Amino acid sequence: MMPRPLAAILLLGLGACAAPETPFDPSRSNDPTVSPVFASAGEDDLVFLRHAAGAPSFAAVSVSFWAHTKKDRQAELYYRSEPGAIDSTRFVRFRVPKGALKTRPDGSAFANTDSILITLTIADTTRLMVDFQPSGLKFNEGKPARLWVSYLEVDPDRNGDGLVDAADQVQTLLSQIWMREAPGAAWESVKTSVDEGAHDYSAKILGFTRYAVAY
Repeated sequence: MMPRPLAAILLLGLGACAAPETPFDPSRSNDPTVSPVFASAGEDDLVFLRHAAGAPSFAAVSVSFWAHTKKDRQAELYYRSEPGAIDSTRFVRFRVPKGALKTRPDGSAFANTDSILITLTIADTTRLMVDFQPSGLKFNEGKPARLWVSYLEVDPDRNGDGLVDAADQVQTLLSQIWMREAPGAAWESVKTSVDEGAHDYSAKILGFTRYAVAY
């Protein structure tokens, strides 16, 4: 739990990932223009994160902020505070460090001192999918942007069998951040770290598309 900032509340929708069946593609993972891809799957083959019953709503559904070539910038998405409480739970943090901006959507490089407006919008409130714009924006592979997604407020019955047990813990550890380049395209998993102490998933972000957490 932490104080909710009064400005720059970021809303990101993400969902949780099922164990991938497609083998790791080393040729795709070596492509510096995308996050390392380990598997691909159809949308119907994945189980996305869903909120726990009684979880608070989001404080916002969309946010925009200016990323800068020479400054660290980040935005956060928080749940609404419970009635009578002054604190709220953070759901998503997205950070663009200085030096991360590489090329604009048209392929042109950023000037030495430059900025770009970034917008994140929850695209699916049920499966917690987030749309990142502008599409085509690229980050430097040596200093990428980074995304954190908390699972503190998600349903602890991760596999939906009506029980909260060790199997759900396994699914928590197997979940990954996935991305989809375009509507109807396959989802692709990216290298994801799970921090059980902080209750979040994190991944390096090298380009903009739609992201979600699933197993």
